[in-house]
Amino acid sequence: MNLIKELILAAVQGVAEIFPISSSGHLVIFGSYLGIPLSINRIIFFHLGTLGVITYYYRDQIKDLFQGKLGKNVFLYLHLSFLTTALVGLAFKYWIPAPWLQSPSVVSGCLFLNGIVIFLVSKFSINRNRKIMDLKLWELILIGAIQGITYLPGISRFGWTLGAGLVMGMGWFDALSLSFLLSIPTLLCANLFRAGESVRLIPEQLFSGFEFPGLQQIITSSTSFAHSDFFLLALVLTTSFCIGFAAIHYLTKYIGRKLLGYFGLYCIFASVFFYLVNQLV
Repeated sequence: MNLIKELILAAVQGVAEIFPISSSGHLVIFGSYLGIPLSINRIIFFHLGTLGVITYYYRDQIKDLFQGKLGKNVFLYLHLSFLTTALVGLAFKYWIPAPWLQSPSVVSGCLFLNGIVIFLVSKFSINRNRKIMDLKLWELILIGAIQGITYLPGISRFGWTLGAGLVMGMGWFDALSLSFLLSIPTLLCANLFRAGESVRLIPEQLFSGFEFPGLQQIITSSTSFAHSDFFLLALVLTTSFCIGFAAIHYLTKYIGRKLLGYFGLYCIFASVFFYLVNQLV
């Protein structure tokens, strides 16, 4: 039963991270329904699978970025954009109580706001065919700040950075590329930061947030080796990767600006549904 629950959450992550519906928000809500309370650190861990998907799918753009083919200053500007994301995200992390972020009611409210924003972007953004190299430094820093706000569960990182690009006149595929390129250092550093926090804990607590008890034995005893826990971790990340890969393929092939509004409507109705169900449970 625990394996099934973990795989459900991995599948939710794979879909919700790629589509603009907030994977963190859905993980909190589905986790509460499945009886698996999810901390922010655990939610960040689930993003590793989709991080692999994004890195693989956009490997050519990443190569072009490092080779300077996307523009002379783009590499530097994206770094400054990410730095802004990190500063805003850290501010949210230390100023907002963790229990508040894990409340299904709060997440439902954020999901409702996410839906409104996504819907308005789909209706009022104007395509001026701007590309990443056409964006000014202040615009990329603003997008970085917006990405930092998406630390809040229920606010879609992909949806808001994509939306910001569209509002600034970018074409659909260029806005997609920008959003996913910015996500790579964000998700990677978030996991490295989480890992750094973990190693400062006593060994018994190192993996306590993952609810895989056998992992604690591995840390505290050199003679114990829980193959099943490593298998479960690998299976969760593999599931997230495979579902995410199918989702990103579908997104880039069949979904465009005109369909973005439907994701906004979904978030609005889903937030109301999740809120009502949470009140009744």
